[in-house]
Amino acid sequence: PPTQPVLTAGGPITFCQGGSVYFSTFPVFGLTYQWDYNASPVLGATATGYTASIAGNYTVIATNDSGCSSTSFVTTVTIDTLPGTPLIGSNGVTNFCWDSSVTLTSLAAIGITYQWYDNNNKILGAISPEYAAPDTGNYTLVITDGNGCSATSSNSIYLTADILNPIITASGTTLCVGTFPNYQWYYNGAAIASGGNSSCYTALQDGAYWVTVSDSICSKTSSPYIVSPLEVNNVISKDAVKIYPNPATSVIHISAPEKVSVSIAGMEGKLFMHVENAKDVDISQLPNGMYMIMVYDANNALIRVDKLMKAN
Repeated sequence: PPTQPVLTAGGPITFCQGGSVYFSTFPVFGLTYQWDYNASPVLGATATGYTASIAGNYTVIATNDSGCSSTSFVTTVTIDTLPGTPLIGSNGVTNFCWDSSVTLTSLAAIGITYQWYDNNNKILGAISPEYAAPDTGNYTLVITDGNGCSATSSNSIYLTADILNPIITASGTTLCVGTFPNYQWYYNGAAIASGGNSSCYTALQDGAYWVTVSDSICSKTSSPYIVSPLEVNNVISKDAVKIYPNPATSVIHISAPEKVSVSIAGMEGKLFMHVENAKDVDISQLPNGMYMIMVYDANNALIRVDKLMKAN
């Protein structure tokens, strides 16, 4: 009989469902070959190589011209089953404001690792059963078990981030913002009733103006625009006034070369507090959120307007 053939595996013989391993044996002139699976010949498998994708026992038989044969040692292929296909959800929310997020979820399981993808790109650090998606994209989840076998979520979720970016431009005293479904203009923190619901508003007096635009999903407030020659006429310029920290948790500090007063209003225009001779302003009782802070000089002339974030 010929020398016993050696069966060589081109990779791991234990792999996940859907994988395979390529077996080969060194060809010898004058010999023919037959691959066996579980001691039965595999139809048509007569080359020196064979790709196995089913669990079981594999051998290769070498036969010479005299009909004498020799069989390799048995190599056993083991296939690990895939983890159950995950399902992801978003509580029905697929549209959201760009500066917020939508939480995507999947069931947590012991011994499973998680990886979220956006448009088939791996999201760095997104390795929990939940993921707060911050932007437009098509999201999927891949889970992996202890054997290294993976399964991709049976569904994907396409999220749309609604981007509202109002920027005020001025032509003289006429202030305009881009095209949006809804508008609300504010003057020094108070909502403007007459004419305050259009894309443009003509300022009637000096002061701070801003606009909140909205659609059916979210709203966004512009940065303030000061209509005034105050910075030229006043001794104190806006750059001479420092407001810190921002965001703040309990106290904000006002640094100015002269005495100033401070008003803090909500984005909807409600005045929450006014402090004379403001240096250290206690905001600990304010709810978390975004506010407008306005700084006035001793003559009650507006010097500076900023957005202020209150957060724990």
